[in-house]
Amino acid sequence: MCKFQRALWSDIFTGRLTKEIPCVVKSLCDAMMISGTCLVELDLSHNAFGPICADSLREFLESAYSLEILKLENNGLGTGGVTVANALLKCCENAERNGTKFGLKTLIAGRNRLEQAGAVAFASFFSRVCTLEEINLYQNGINAIGIKQLVSSFGANHQLKIINLSDNTFTAVAAEAIALVLPQLPLIEELNFSDCLCRNKGASAIITSLNPNIHQSLKMINLSGNEMSPSVVEAALKKLSNGFHLQSCILHTNNLGSSFNTMKQYWISRDFVDLGNESDDQGSLEDGDREFHSDDSSDEEQFALNKSDFVEADSKTLLSDKEMTVSFRDQQNQWNTVDDVLDVTSALSAEKPVHIFELKGNSLGIVAGECIANSLRFHQELKKALWSDLFTGRKKQEIPPVLVKFFYFIYQYILFIYKKSGEALCRMLVP
Repeated sequence: MCKFQRALWSDIFTGRLTKEIPCVVKSLCDAMMISGTCLVELDLSHNAFGPICADSLREFLESAYSLEILKLENNGLGTGGVTVANALLKCCENAERNGTKFGLKTLIAGRNRLEQAGAVAFASFFSRVCTLEEINLYQNGINAIGIKQLVSSFGANHQLKIINLSDNTFTAVAAEAIALVLPQLPLIEELNFSDCLCRNKGASAIITSLNPNIHQSLKMINLSGNEMSPSVVEAALKKLSNGFHLQSCILHTNNLGSSFNTMKQYWISRDFVDLGNESDDQGSLEDGDREFHSDDSSDEEQFALNKSDFVEADSKTLLSDKEMTVSFRDQQNQWNTVDDVLDVTSALSAEKPVHIFELKGNSLGIVAGECIANSLRFHQELKKALWSDLFTGRKKQEIPPVLVKFFYFIYQYILFIYKKSGEALCRMLVP
């Protein structure tokens, strides 16, 4: 059975009940163990496992010494990610005990809601295995503390070629931690840190840490969607244009504002530069109607946006303009109960005006939505409600009641992009 090396089993449970899947996965894994399979690649991506199915994989992963490629993308592992990471760590220990070595090279586990706990567990495994060439953990709701833990383990994997941590929450704190480890990764080819809220300070730290004498293999870097100002984008492009061999430098969806067309025209001759379209740009950080804020402004105030000990810098008070942004953007929270949204309602209860209220990238239920809506009663000054991608995973019938409550209190300017609610939404909004 050592001839059987690749189990490519992605998207094989379409239409199956959640309770059916763990039994099948366990049977498949048991069969491979009994037959003595020397599996090199296991791909179980795009199967609706949920946390419960991690246990079905555990025993196999603890003994999969020959495994080099593990793909668990979009499985909804959640807390099960800790089980998977611990099983892989156990595999390292078991392999050494049996006089061999576990040499995993590729781990792809994006879109699994691993969050901080999962990140910490995988960091322990990464520090032990030391053979990884690709780490892909995009869109996992990992905050800065989790990212720092992950990054601390990257230095042990000197063969790393691809890192994708896009759509997690870095802030400058985690971005600076990444900047410290990049000089230890001379073989790196691809860096994807898009939509990570690195902002000016964090993005600058990452770019500064790159060295053309060390990073000769670097082909792609993606820092799109990180609230970078024109000066920082310009500095990044100038740095990366000298001595590197880039094929792609992606910097669209930042904050070039009125400088966009000028910069686009200037860099258009460089094939590797991708500044995107003007319609994707997020506006200038220096406009009079500031939506955004400087990383190092002395006037800013912070709100605790998570129930952990991590204080996120997404919501800032712009005292100079007497305008405040409250943002819980892209935290992938599951808001169902009153307790789930205490941080949100507390931020709205502060005795300061709220002009910009951002909830993009979370999942809002009826009870939690009503709580937030009640807090909005006190903010008739609200100008911008940025609520795109707010009902992922919700049933259609859950969405209109929340929107009715929200729109009852809001009568200024709305930015709301949502496709799923369809006719039900229209009936609630149109008299």
